[in-house]
Amino acid sequence: MQISGFGITLKRVEERDLEMLRIWRNSAEVNQFMAFREHITIKMQKKWYRSLNMERNYYFIIHYENYPIGLTEIKNINNESGDLGIFIADTESLKIPLISFKAIFTIIDFAFTTLKLKALEATILSGNNRAIRFNQSFGFKVLDENCQSENKRYRLLKSDYLIESEPLKRMVQR
Repeated sequence: MQISGFGITLKRVEERDLEMLRIWRNSAEVNQFMAFREHITIKMQKKWYRSLNMERNYYFIIHYENYPIGLTEIKNINNESGDLGIFIADTESLKIPLISFKAIFTIIDFAFTTLKLKALEATILSGNNRAIRFNQSFGFKVLDENCQSENKRYRLLKSDYLIESEPLKRMVQR
């Protein structure tokens, strides 16, 4: 499966991608922002992949100009919602204007249009202000403002996304 939009391509993760993903996830640049920060072994990575229910989990490698730069996902899908995530592993690609926005717009549009979800949720480390601002720019709202946990849950309703994201989408499409 492949999805294209906003100048990027999302390609569904395959078994041959596992070692690249494992290296990315174990890198300090990516790992510091993850809830699970333990070192991922080859065995752990293969076990994770084999455990995926492909109907409830969509993991995609983000490609820019045919070069893999990161991962985005919608996982734990139920009838109406799923969990959204993203990371850009290639630090040089972070210099590409709006690259994260392009990837997120592509996968959120897939979630709301193709999968017909009504909401997306995201778990963000409380101290990751950049990710919090990024998600809020699409219309994500914190579920429990008083939560003292290291991770906070955010929700994006399709109706909020359609309103909140429109100015950003116009900017990204230029």
